Amino acid sequence: MAADVIQLPLAPEAVPFRLMHPTDESAALLGVGRSVLYGLLRNDVIPSIRLGGKRLVARADLEAYVDRLRSQAEPYADTAP
Repeated sequence: MAADVIQLPLAPEAVPFRLMHPTDESAALLGVGRSVLYGLLRNDVIPSIRLGGKRLVARADLEAYVDRLRSQAEPYADTAP
């Protein structure tokens, strides 16, 4: 296998800080599979661009998506006695 082929799943710390990420890195950063990410992109939940034959997602858009999820989440209630 070639050394430049990205293996999934990627640990988030293995993905260098960039402004734009290809779909496999974007999925790894979110901790979801590529099919889940493609669904989010297809439904315009997360914006993306096509550049040089690659679909790219801005890191800021990934972070904004996570922020939206967190703001919509129900607060955790510890019901243990």
